[in-house]
Amino acid sequence: MNLTEVPPRSQVLCCGRPITGTLRINNPNGVTLSQTTSATNVEIESGNLDLDNKNLTITNLTITAPSASKMIIADAGELRKVYTANGSFTFPIGDNTGTLEYSPVTINMTSGTYSNAFVSAKVINAKHPNNTSAGNYINRYWTISRSGITNPVYDIDLFYADGDVAGNKADLWGGRWSGSSWSPLNSAIPAENKLSGTGLTSFSDFTGGEADALPVELTSFTAKATGSVVNLNWETKPRLIITGLMLREIQQEHGRR
Repeated sequence: MNLTEVPPRSQVLCCGRPITGTLRINNPNGVTLSQTTSATNVEIESGNLDLDNKNLTITNLTITAPSASKMIIADAGELRKVYTANGSFTFPIGDNTGTLEYSPVTINMTSGTYSNAFVSAKVINAKHPNNTSAGNYINRYWTISRSGITNPVYDIDLFYADGDVAGNKADLWGGRWSGSSWSPLNSAIPAENKLSGTGLTSFSDFTGGEADALPVELTSFTAKATGSVVNLNWETKPRLIITGLMLREIQQEHGRR
């Protein structure tokens, strides 16, 4: 299926069944997906493929020099990449929330068992609702999920735009939202506008913010009394240096709660 328009104008892609051949897009004005579908091969030569609020599952993708004018717009629908084995794939996604912005994600699956499996990605051009960073953060977050993969282990790189940054990007850390708390990733790489994490085992939302505003996840906490002194020991998720914890003391009278 070739979507080429001369003279160029925007096109709508309607497919009620999977595309088993090659979906080739060569339209500077772009193509919009009107139904959720799958495609064995997708080639983007020019223009954007806008998923709208639909999902596109792909097996193979060819796109040279992706940018804000040649990408897959996935700010409502999901781009889903089929995985049959370990391997790396860059999701050439971005958003069109007022301005076209390219913010790709690279997922490198290093371990897992795959059965009718895919990894999906979409990106939202807004501050994550659970990011409490006040001065340094990015107005962008990615939602990454998976299906059909057991015991996954993966590395991730996420790239943001200069216009996403509020404050000083040298003070940014990556974070993964578990649904109830933040798991810290690595500190940002400002020169590349990149957040990254390695050896991850679960999927969810990712963003960037201040280290102390992305509450850490404790993996252990113990207290031992030695005379009048109480020694506290704790461990957090790796890759974040914690110099102290704020504790609240609750005094109880004997025999009462």
